[in-house]
Amino acid sequence: MISILDLGTGNIRSLENTLDLINVPYERISSKDELKIAEKVVLPGNGAFDSIMGTLCKKDLTSLLKQRILDGMPYLGICVGMQILFEGSDEGTSKGLSLIPSRIKRFENYNNYAHIGWETVISKNGKEIGEYYFMHEYRSDILEEEYQYLHCKFPKYFSCGVNIHNATGIQFHPEKSGSVGSEFLLNWCNYGL
Repeated sequence: MISILDLGTGNIRSLENTLDLINVPYERISSKDELKIAEKVVLPGNGAFDSIMGTLCKKDLTSLLKQRILDGMPYLGICVGMQILFEGSDEGTSKGLSLIPSRIKRFENYNNYAHIGWETVISKNGKEIGEYYFMHEYRSDILEEEYQYLHCKFPKYFSCGVNIHNATGIQFHPEKSGSVGSEFLLNWCNYGL
């Protein structure tokens, strides 16, 4: 069973539609008691870093989520759900979960536009794995192979997929990426990538 962490933001309905399409059972969770027993957790994207961290703190979920990840619970963070795995973000002042020793940074010198649209995602062995939909202004530039496993080149190289313990973070939106996104989600649900 996939547990979607519902913090009142994100592409929850889009994610649910995709999970329905690929026949993966899911539930929405939002409490400490539910998170304690969740088998696999997805935190959907959309929202600001400080807002997501603030809601996690308000619901008293921050420490528990971090501990569950450290204990090996499979976690998929989409967009800002990936970004909270880091120490912090240029988007705000809140601390992240600090599982990855780096900060999320804003795209510089790109005319203040967000990265919106389709982009080829490349695995760390250099293989193109498909085109995925992105919608963000902030990025990871983590280069350590210990954490990074996917990247793309918009407007320059940046990490769009990270792993730590059983936690996977992706900057793109699989729930908005058609069949390749559905396949990505199915693989994660079945194998945890």
